[in-house]
Amino acid sequence: GAAAIEKPFTDDIERKGPDHKVSMDPTTWKEMVNLTRELEYSLGNGIKAVEPNELESSVVQRRSITASTDLDTGTILLPEHFAMLRPCPANAVIPSDWKMLCGKELKHEIKKGQPFFYDYVK
Repeated sequence: GAAAIEKPFTDDIERKGPDHKVSMDPTTWKEMVNLTRELEYSLGNGIKAVEPNELESSVVQRRSITASTDLDTGTILLPEHFAMLRPCPANAVIPSDWKMLCGKELKHEIKKGQPFFYDYVK
């Protein structure tokens, strides 16, 4: 979290004196500034977001709520009916929404490992 950098500076590191040998000259100072800017850029803006080049792989990397067993139409859903597995297809129920499914009636049968979608419940 430093806001300032203190570093000895000289126009010639070969000059006599105690600090010249450990000082930065114009060339090394410019390199330090450039590397600092590169580091700042690599830290990003602090906002978590899926980048365009990550969209396709985000389906595979994320988890969705899937059926832990075969379930029949009319089943009243309980936590033991859920398994949090990959992948997470578009519009599938995400693990943090598991409470939304609890106590709801299943509109149609669902097979073990199949993801839940919000319109699967009454």
